[in-house]
Amino acid sequence: RYTLAVETFYGEVSNGGFEQYLTNESGEFAPWAEEAFAAIGIPELAEVMRNLADLFPEGTIPADFDDRLELILSIDGERLEELSARFFALR
Repeated sequence: RYTLAVETFYGEVSNGGFEQYLTNESGEFAPWAEEAFAAIGIPELAEVMRNLADLFPEGTIPADFDDRLELILSIDGERLEELSARFFALR
């Protein structure tokens, strides 16, 4: 579970930012990512994932693609860009 969460996160965000990560099937693993980053000793990325989840109702990124896509459309793109910039600054 952690491997899927971390691998898909890095691949998608590195390639196209958080918007790509969340709008592809890889976003299905987003609910596991915060815990995964904390478990493998990368608390800075766990915090980025917490901030990303906070953009969603109840602070939870839906695993279901259709639910996630519907909610992503209501998120301010600048906030996603800010989180992408924080990710790239940590690399």
